[in-house]
Amino acid sequence: FGDFLSARAGPFVTRMLDGFNKDAFNYLLSLRLTPVFPFWVVNIVPALLNMRFGPYLAATFLGIIPGTLAYSYIGSGLDSIIVAQELANPGCAAAGTCSIDPSSLVTRQIILAMVGLAVISILPVLYKKFRAKAANT
Repeated sequence: FGDFLSARAGPFVTRMLDGFNKDAFNYLLSLRLTPVFPFWVVNIVPALLNMRFGPYLAATFLGIIPGTLAYSYIGSGLDSIIVAQELANPGCAAAGTCSIDPSSLVTRQIILAMVGLAVISILPVLYKKFRAKAANT
């Protein structure tokens, strides 16, 4: 199926096929850590390129955990903002009259989570440079 896909989609898919053929685990791990690619694309491409299940499972596990933790931390930070708003104005949530000042969204916890997401998105680039440097020595 990969040959058919490569013939239809062109150079991008050819590069992806080459990457998966050389090192499927690390290639998928990089795709998982980069928050640019939609999950459905990153999920279907390994299947179309006949990636083995073991490396797929391991790369998916390692690649999804950091982002999941960061997004959970953001959610927890937003929850603390909502709770603080409810404490400041009891009953506003039930009445539907709560309003949140946008500046209250800039908390230490949310900033740390955003920095965490930024670091996670840079990891594939750093890893690629590290591997290239190690290969040249």
